[in-house]
Amino acid sequence: MNFRIILFFLLGFAVFSCQEAAETADTTSETAEVAHHLDGAPVNLLKVLETHGGYELWEAQQAMTYTVAGKGEKHQIELPTRKVRLATDKYTIGFDGQDVWIQQDSAHFGGSARFYHNLYFYFIAMPFVLADPGINYEEVAPISFEGVDYPGIKVSYEANVGDSPDDNYILYYHPETYVMEWLAYTVTYRSKEPSDNFRLIRYADWKSIDGLILPQQLTWYKYEEGTVVEPSRDPMLVEGMSFSTTALDAAIFAKPEGAEVAAE
Repeated sequence: MNFRIILFFLLGFAVFSCQEAAETADTTSETAEVAHHLDGAPVNLLKVLETHGGYELWEAQQAMTYTVAGKGEKHQIELPTRKVRLATDKYTIGFDGQDVWIQQDSAHFGGSARFYHNLYFYFIAMPFVLADPGINYEEVAPISFEGVDYPGIKVSYEANVGDSPDDNYILYYHPETYVMEWLAYTVTYRSKEPSDNFRLIRYADWKSIDGLILPQQLTWYKYEEGTVVEPSRDPMLVEGMSFSTTALDAAIFAKPEGAEVAAE
């Protein structure tokens, strides 16, 4: 074989190998960047996430759909952007990435559409939404219920993260199984002021949906001076939950003709 041909072949192979190595390094760097914001998270939070299917699997999903039973609300969420559409036969509320909008024939929905549009998503997409970027963590004292002490991890947000960065959450998990059992949370949307008035949700009927373990039943409890008392309302049930690794049609979230941009 001609020496020049051999040299050309070797140089070509070297260039290809370098390009392949660079592409591999770039992919590895991107993967590391996705998980980088969890580097300082408590080990037990990572165990909770893994117990519920793993953060990597959650990150791979593009869309989430479910229905809130009783309300008849079908929720569709584009997970990477958190665009939302929730629809009933009385009203439809959406978030197109910039504005929250509402469409209805009458004043059937009388609350704040901006506050409401992702309210249930944040309660239902537990524990994964507590692993979003821009979160600070702190291990706190457990709560006790029926002879079990549930360790707690408090979540607070960095400034300018979301509509209510002063909200606080506490995830309580079972000390042996690392299944999430409770969520304590504050509401600061209207007041814009930090609060120590925690409300409490108990999670039950966890089911595997495409490998992710999410709740199908949420029950609000009376919570007085750090003591769990009793249910304060009937359980909220979630039905028809599904995930997709394919993005939903962008038109789903677009403000339709006749809809109004929601006020603050």
